[in-house]
Amino acid sequence: MNNTLDFNRLGKVIRRDAMNFIPNFGWSLVILWAIPVVIWLTSFTFISQGGELTGRLQMLRFLSTIALVVAPAKLYKDCNDPRKGIQYAMMPASSLEKFISMFIFCVVVTPIIYMAGAVALDTIMAAFPGKNPYDGFIFKLLFNAKERDMEIVEAMGSQSLMYDGYLDDINNAFSGFFVYFSKIISVILMSSIFMFGNMIFKKRKTSKMIGILVLVFIFAMVIFIKWVMNHEDLMDSIADEELNREMLIHLIRKANYISWMISIIISAVMLGLTYRKIKTQKY
Repeated sequence: MNNTLDFNRLGKVIRRDAMNFIPNFGWSLVILWAIPVVIWLTSFTFISQGGELTGRLQMLRFLSTIALVVAPAKLYKDCNDPRKGIQYAMMPASSLEKFISMFIFCVVVTPIIYMAGAVALDTIMAAFPGKNPYDGFIFKLLFNAKERDMEIVEAMGSQSLMYDGYLDDINNAFSGFFVYFSKIISVILMSSIFMFGNMIFKKRKTSKMIGILVLVFIFAMVIFIKWVMNHEDLMDSIADEELNREMLIHLIRKANYISWMISIIISAVMLGLTYRKIKTQKY
């Protein structure tokens, strides 16, 4: 099969992957959806607090990240298996069409389905009558990116030197597009890394990739600490609030742009390597 793109064949691949989505990933979704329900039942039983919007949203974000991490290994676990992968290899579709379908289900379908179900469940729990520990509806925050993220910043510690007195300025400086674009890049980055890990490892795919990321994180932290030690004056000026608001916002913007560039480059490399592995996989 050549690597041309035929939309008729692509549609068949997407349909096949859609039919296998629930059988391969259904129980994982159920478990991830059940975690907030168990927490709510526990809070409801003991009439405890902890059901604020920000905390619940952070929990759903974390669980959504877990869904992204495990999705490739659950949905395409056999695609590089020496025996079971032959069926995937013999599928009447090009490597490009298989890759596009994999990208759609790992990067787009998985987070949308998880968040749709999670928000629906959260709405039902928040609407439950009586002494409900849940206050407010998450879906109201989902349509206001800046308000949502600024509430999270405030909940995590608005009195920190970095944000104290600057919350409104930071909120006004970054558009909704800026915030949403950052989230999209993060989703693609996370998915692309574990899509590649799924293609190169035969067993314990997710755990091995997590181990590699931990080592990379430790290495990056060592580099960052050394950089901070070599720029003590800048760090002291931030701690002493000598930087004006414009300079602080400029630094935050610059850091975000650099983060975007690095994330886009890593994502492109991971996706490119994933496609190449699909194309050159031997059985």
